[in-house]
Amino acid sequence: MDRFITNYEGVSLWQATRSTVSDIVQFVIDENYKHHQGGVTHDDIYLKETFSVLMEELEMFDHSSTIVARDFMGEIVGVIRTTHWNNNPHKLPMQILFGENIVTPSDLIACYQHLWHIGRFAVKQEYSNKGVLFKLLMLYAISPIFKYREGVLLAETDAKLLRVMQALSI
Repeated sequence: MDRFITNYEGVSLWQATRSTVSDIVQFVIDENYKHHQGGVTHDDIYLKETFSVLMEELEMFDHSSTIVARDFMGEIVGVIRTTHWNNNPHKLPMQILFGENIVTPSDLIACYQHLWHIGRFAVKQEYSNKGVLFKLLMLYAISPIFKYREGVLLAETDAKLLRVMQALSI
């Protein structure tokens, strides 16, 4: 069972356990399909992507903390994952997307002591509350990072998310 964190304006935040990973993956992929393709189609590509992301999330689980936002009905309305990359044997998502030479985790850890990555961020499009949920998820995602004196945080973003972050002064 997920661990309760807090309630805020009709939303409850939870730290996810392994038992929730498949629900999280389904939510993130569905929201990304709605955002980028206008809707969800359960074709072979969708099913392969879902399985691939599920396997990746299960592999990363022990190195990650995933925060899940739920509405009063218990439905997922937002998700964000923070992964600590020290002692993490996997490739960073940006290395997978853009090639291994884009960043060298061992060099970053040598310089900054700690390497973090934020990903699997999704907020239900219909759930608009002036960026409050976005900021709340971001706050809880990055809060573990602040217990260390030095570190670096990486994330991939698209132009739309970058505009939202700038508008919210993040």
